[in-house]
Amino acid sequence: MVGLQQAFVHGQPTARQVIDHAAGAIVTAISNLKSEISNPVVVCLGGGVISALPCLFEELSARCSTREGDPEGVAIRLARLGDDAGLIGAAQLASAQGHP
Repeated sequence: MVGLQQAFVHGQPTARQVIDHAAGAIVTAISNLKSEISNPVVVCLGGGVISALPCLFEELSARCSTREGDPEGVAIRLARLGDDAGLIGAAQLASAQGHP
């Protein structure tokens, strides 16, 4: 991942294409999420890929805040709990529903 980040920073076209493609796919997923959930204002992303590629996070933030046809956009934030965010959230949900 560090190699991709460095290549992007140095302006290598292939790295830019990879980040553009990944950002486009994630923005589409967020757009689909917005149609299923009542207009979320913030989407938190976690995991090793998003943490290792600040260029991807920056690209996503820029695209989501200026999404065409969606003047309010959506804010993208890094998950504060890091790689364990999903696991902790699932445990809290299970606990709230009375599962051990």
